[in-house]
Amino acid sequence: MIDYRMYFSQRYLVLIINYLEIQISDFPILTVNSKNKNGKSTNCIREYDKSNYKVIHEYLLSSSKGQSLHKIYLEREHLVIKLREYKAIWNEKYNKPIPKLTREQMDTLKNLPVSYNTSMEFYNQLVAQMGEYKYNLERKVSHDMMDMASRIEILFAEELEKLDLNYKYEAEIQLDGENKLTDFFVAIPMINSCFPAEVAGLMSKTAYYSKLAGDLTNYYASNYLLNRSFLFISETEFMPVNTDVLAIMITSFVNQFVDDTLISNKIRI
Repeated sequence: MIDYRMYFSQRYLVLIINYLEIQISDFPILTVNSKNKNGKSTNCIREYDKSNYKVIHEYLLSSSKGQSLHKIYLEREHLVIKLREYKAIWNEKYNKPIPKLTREQMDTLKNLPVSYNTSMEFYNQLVAQMGEYKYNLERKVSHDMMDMASRIEILFAEELEKLDLNYKYEAEIQLDGENKLTDFFVAIPMINSCFPAEVAGLMSKTAYYSKLAGDLTNYYASNYLLNRSFLFISETEFMPVNTDVLAIMITSFVNQFVDDTLISNKIRI
């Protein structure tokens, strides 16, 4: 099975690896241990001082505090696994050390002065939205406890997840003076950015170019695009979209999006 994250550029891999390393370092150091007392084995969770790695707290795993810390422990372990995977991808693609970015450099990137409509603040506001989706229930198909409108939207969402890209489905935005539910907004938190993606489904070539031109003009005029690059996906009866095509389209767009964002802010990595 192909790991499509291999398609990410060298610059993107540098960003995501350094981003994960800093995220992990911000977590408390925790371990889950077994403890024998009076012939009984119980599980506990220990928290360590980061300066000297001495135990500062110990709680029963079954306690409310233990459960709370265990959730944090699992979140950190998830990031550790992701970091290990990305480092393996780097080592497979490049025979050289991974460039190290300082916390100050990463903080600068995470706070780039991008347009509000392409920022993480805007994306987080979209994520907080609640409301009904635009299609009737009978037209929807299920994906990860969400109802989506079509097979191609499900494929697109699945590829985003395989690529570790967070997204908001059917976010309500202001476009050309009206409320519109855009198909996807995709987050790139390492550079304080997000971008819209339209997944149009099955249509003719003529309809494709007409909708692409209209959406591109409206999104650009409303400051939702960094430049006139726009992720717009469709398929025809004779050229159906599959996972390979989607993975290439998404990673290519993300690579270019990252490059354009860094270049527009005169940042070199």
